[in-house]
Amino acid sequence: MTWIILGTLVVGVATGGLLPQTVVAVLDNITTIALCLLIFAVGVSLGRDRQILACLRAKGLSVVIIPLLIAVGSLVGTALYALVSRSPVGEAVAVGAGLGWYSLVGPLLSEMHSARLGAVAFLANSLREFISLLIIPVVAKRLGAWSAIAPSGAAAMDVTLPLIARETDPETAVMAFVSGTVLSLLVPFLVPVIVSLI
Repeated sequence: MTWIILGTLVVGVATGGLLPQTVVAVLDNITTIALCLLIFAVGVSLGRDRQILACLRAKGLSVVIIPLLIAVGSLVGTALYALVSRSPVGEAVAVGAGLGWYSLVGPLLSEMHSARLGAVAFLANSLREFISLLIIPVVAKRLGAWSAIAPSGAAAMDVTLPLIARETDPETAVMAFVSGTVLSLLVPFLVPVIVSLI
C-alpha cells in the first residue's frame, strides 16, 4: 500500500505542472470533499466500535494521558528539529501535528497552507508510519509494552495495531487503539490551530 501511495504522489508531482488551472480547481474541490468524507468515516467507525467505548468507561479519563503525551512529544520533537535544522518552527510543528495521519495532514496542509508543506507533511508522516513498523518490536522488547504505542501515533488504531498486539499484550492493544483514536480526533482540530499561528 505504501508503494501505491508513493507512486501516486510521484505521478501527481510529474503531472502537476502540466494540468490547466481549471483541472486544478476541480481537484481542490474533490480534495475538500474527500477530506470531509474521510473524517466522517472515522467518526462513524468510532461510533460503532463498542470495544473502545467499554475501554473508555473502564479506564476513565486516564486513558487520554498516553495519546496526549504522544501529541506533546510529536509537537516538541518537531519544534526541536526545526530549531536544530534552522527550519521554520511553525511549519515543522504543523507537519508534526499530523501525528502520523499522512492521508489527512498532507491534503489538509496543501489546502490550508501550501502544496509544498502538504507534500512535506505527507512524506514525513508516511515515513513515521513506515519506521514505526520497523521499530515497534524493538521498542516493545527494550522499553516496555506501552512504549510501543507511541512511534506510530494515529496509525496505532489501524495499520500498526496488529503488530502492537503481536508484540505486547491484549490490554496494550486496546490502549493502542484508544490512543490512535484520540490522536486521530485531535488532528483535524490541531492542524488548523497551528496553521493559524504561522
